[in-house]
Amino acid sequence: MKKIILAVLIIFFISCEGNRPPLQTAVYPGFEPQEDLRKNLPLRSVPTDKAFIAAVENYFETAIQNGQIIGAAVAIVHKDGLIYEGGFGKRKASTTLFVDENTVFRIGSLSKGFAGILGATLVDEGSLAWDDLIYKRIPEFKLSDPTHTQQVSLAHLLSHSSGMPYHTYTNLVEAKLSLIDIAKQLHSVENLQPIGQVFSYQNAVFALSGTYYEAVTNKDMPTLLKEKLFGPLGMESASASYEAMAHAENIAYPHKGGNGNWWAQNISEKYYNAIAAGGINASINDMSKWLYLLLGQRPDVVNPESLGAALSPQIASKDHYRYYNKWSGHNTSYYGFGWRMHTFDTPQGQDTLIHHGGYVNAYRSEIAVSQLEDLGICVLFNSPNSLSRNCIPDILKLYKESQIEEKNLAPIQ
Repeated sequence: MKKIILAVLIIFFISCEGNRPPLQTAVYPGFEPQEDLRKNLPLRSVPTDKAFIAAVENYFETAIQNGQIIGAAVAIVHKDGLIYEGGFGKRKASTTLFVDENTVFRIGSLSKGFAGILGATLVDEGSLAWDDLIYKRIPEFKLSDPTHTQQVSLAHLLSHSSGMPYHTYTNLVEAKLSLIDIAKQLHSVENLQPIGQVFSYQNAVFALSGTYYEAVTNKDMPTLLKEKLFGPLGMESASASYEAMAHAENIAYPHKGGNGNWWAQNISEKYYNAIAAGGINASINDMSKWLYLLLGQRPDVVNPESLGAALSPQIASKDHYRYYNKWSGHNTSYYGFGWRMHTFDTPQGQDTLIHHGGYVNAYRSEIAVSQLEDLGICVLFNSPNSLSRNCIPDILKLYKESQIEEKNLAPIQ
């Protein structure tokens, strides 16, 4: 994890071409080196598996009993190994199909984090650079201002700083248009802000990062994800297509309803045309392995420096109305390459949380890595629910409250 922390805080100087807006090069206020903070911390124990796991299980079982959720899958990973992995509730209402660690969910916008790290693997091998210009590989990418067309880089797509209005053409993604057809229509949209200076969340524009990867490698996104990430990490259930989800045996069905009255829905084809933005399927067993990579424990898959670049703050995210701004101790929020970064004041010192939430087709998901605790958490739900908004800080709180003298962690398999 130390390698990631150092890499996240490195100043990335990337050369500019012509009048291209540069990537952010400053270390933002609030992202001070975590190493210095840790030197001043008192020695403390790590939570016991039994006490912590009992608290986590009670948390989700209570939510099932109260009708807040129909089903969920949870992974909690320390840099030293697996703490917890398991399922709760039903895969499908009115059946006896129950969620386990191998049940596959749609993960929605958690896919964006995969797109960012996939970019890191391609940077590693020299296939592309973060400041590559999009129009050079996607000629259909033409904005209303030709000067802007020639300025937008891969980094701008991945950090939602292309200057396009909030959720530009998300409606066309949901209408299942191809990304190339959407790119052809971008010229009719007036840019909202100067490129590289304002955060404005996207799905269609972000997903063009995947189209760029495909153009560079001559391989489609499902193949790239399998070759670069799913395969090397042993994510055996992970996939990136509607067909894979529809034909999988152990899947969680999406649900609508609430208060214990849940109705299973059909799996939608929406967003499989925009894989980088929201088209990945995975089990919680897959996500345990993903968390282990994010904790810096798979340098054989992604070089720590490139991983650090993807997890570095690129632009300030000032969405003050978002749920994570209400988490205790929240200070600042930024966006990297497919990832949110938040800083928090805690009794142990300042923590930086690498985070993202997801929603698609009535599936809800959350993922976060605490740099201070060297801890990763992922929760997958097969229903929209209020629990999802606070499950990350709630689990972190349970973790900190459960202390022992030694840890007994299982290896990641």
